[in-house]
Amino acid sequence: MPDIPPLPGLPPPEARPPWVDALLSVIAALRQENHRLQEENQALRDKVARLKGQKGKPAIAPSRLNEKKGRKGKGQRKGDGLERRIDRTVVVKAEGVPEGRGPRAAGM
Repeated sequence: MPDIPPLPGLPPPEARPPWVDALLSVIAALRQENHRLQEENQALRDKVARLKGQKGKPAIAPSRLNEKKGRKGKGQRKGDGLERRIDRTVVVKAEGVPEGRGPRAAGM
């Protein structure tokens, strides 16, 4: 059952009136009942689907995209350890392209 974050602005337990604690226990009981009924409802839906000859809902694990893990990145990649230097510049002329302002001069 997913946890609901604590209610904002709620005083500590020793400073609460007794009726607030009673309401919180009712809320907790209703949440448990709701969760139980949702599971029962899904089981009944799966049973109906199975009796009709269809497949039930697959059991898929929840997404873990938002979990904070201590995953390590790729880090520094191993190479040959040599630094690359540019020692020359070569200009290559394209064949069949007229001089001018690029693609516009060619009528594109």
